[in-house]
Amino acid sequence: MSFIIETLKHENPTIEDLLTCFDMVLQDGNVAMIKFDGERMEKSYTVMISFPGKKQNLGLIRNDGDNLKVMLTEVLQKYVKTTDIA
Repeated sequence: MSFIIETLKHENPTIEDLLTCFDMVLQDGNVAMIKFDGERMEKSYTVMISFPGKKQNLGLIRNDGDNLKVMLTEVLQKYVKTTDIA
């Protein structure tokens, strides 16, 4: 998980690094989703992380917006705080 923290420290992380972080979220047994919604004129991206099974009490992390890179970063920042991996 330190890769996620190190990636988020960068001022301008790459999409590839952010997606690698999401792979790590999946490897930890969580569910991640990136939705592209062409029907919406605004906030056309939705990025979510949910916690199945015993971790359901952690809830759902969700963000909607127009900049995919920003949405990925913000959801990962919330993930780090929610799971207390910092």
